[in-house]
Amino acid sequence: MNNFPSEVKQTLNNIINDMAEVAWLYSTKPGHSFTRSGKLGFAKTMSLIISMEGGTIGEEMMEYFNYDLNSPTPSAFVQQRTMIKLEAFQYLFKEFTSRYHTPKYKDGYSILAADGTKVVYATNPANVDDYVKPDKEGDRGYNHLHLNAFYDIVTGCYVDAIIQPGSRQDEREALHTMIDNYDTSDPLHTIITVDRGYESFDLIGHMLDKELRFVMRVKDYTVYSSLLTNLTSSFPDCDEFDVNIKRFVTRSRSKIKQSLDPDVYLYIKPQKNFRSLPPESDDLYYLNIRVTRIKLSDGSYECLVSNLPMSEFTAKDLKDLYHARWNIETSFRYLKYAVGMTNFHSRKVEFVKQEIFAKLTLFNFSAFITNHASVTKNSKKSKKHDYKINFSMAAKICHKFLKMAKSLPIPDVIAWIERNLRVDKTDERHFIRNLRGIGACSFLYRVA
Repeated sequence: MNNFPSEVKQTLNNIINDMAEVAWLYSTKPGHSFTRSGKLGFAKTMSLIISMEGGTIGEEMMEYFNYDLNSPTPSAFVQQRTMIKLEAFQYLFKEFTSRYHTPKYKDGYSILAADGTKVVYATNPANVDDYVKPDKEGDRGYNHLHLNAFYDIVTGCYVDAIIQPGSRQDEREALHTMIDNYDTSDPLHTIITVDRGYESFDLIGHMLDKELRFVMRVKDYTVYSSLLTNLTSSFPDCDEFDVNIKRFVTRSRSKIKQSLDPDVYLYIKPQKNFRSLPPESDDLYYLNIRVTRIKLSDGSYECLVSNLPMSEFTAKDLKDLYHARWNIETSFRYLKYAVGMTNFHSRKVEFVKQEIFAKLTLFNFSAFITNHASVTKNSKKSKKHDYKINFSMAAKICHKFLKMAKSLPIPDVIAWIERNLRVDKTDERHFIRNLRGIGACSFLYRVA
């Protein structure tokens, strides 16, 4: 039996226990909170929140304490979690991830994706920063937070996350922060992939300054608001192209007027963000990017801005890299519906944030263990189709394993994951995205 799952579980518990030794650092009332020993101290409160599923607080506590009639009440649990700062869950997520996240390289490069997702929780109009008023009279509004995440496509885990108020979300600013937080010893072999929501020279300049590689999808140059509209003079007269663009970015119009060559300077207005060159600066910023326009199967065109060398990456390689970014979208679905980041146990925004970081930790716990499973071990399912790990089932197996009492025999978690496979549909399927609103999971209707 593979002992790696037990090692990962022990590591997570050890980090929580180490935090409990200095609980005052993570307490809302240092010197008063968690000063006495009890059945629901700092470590058990943290563990309980991480291991919670979709039941009510009473049901979750009943299972966690193995149906002990002398176990703490739900009210006691709420009082205990009130005394824990959000920073405790943020630290646990980062520290646990750092223990097992070692960037794996695909063709010599580590590939990250950045994106955001809406997290809807129980309606509470009192939280004005998160509340969205209904469009029609008589309809209900809703509350939501915006989760911005950095996701490692190769290893399948989250490496950073930032939560913003739903009505004041700023994905670009969040990505700026996550780029600053990301510590890599080899930036030139780290590729960041982002979609059109991040289109800006400001972010391009930031990634260039950090010496990171990137692939950014932008609006087509035929769209007025595209950042490519000021670069069209360098594009060839054809529908598909792959060209390098070089410009000196300036905040001064006089330099452009004095220039005899319109392809030398790129003017960025003072009111536009471009942190690499402040508005009052008279300096020049050298911009060297690659612009690739590719025709898609539906007849439309995709424009990608990158700094990947043409000698190593073809236009098709860039298309495949951007297509791989979709894995973060899939991970959000797993995070919400396989790991359970839809079943919150409070309408208080601080408690919801606690549970978001708890679920991110649980997701990575499942991902690290699942990465040790092998599809080839299940010989019965290796003839007619290609198979892959069923992460939805793997996450549930890892969740149950994390909740198990120490007194119970340890199951072969890896073998159970390898037993639950699904067909690997490798063809490039295309589906229309039918966007619809998704309400919060009510406290009155929980899973059985």
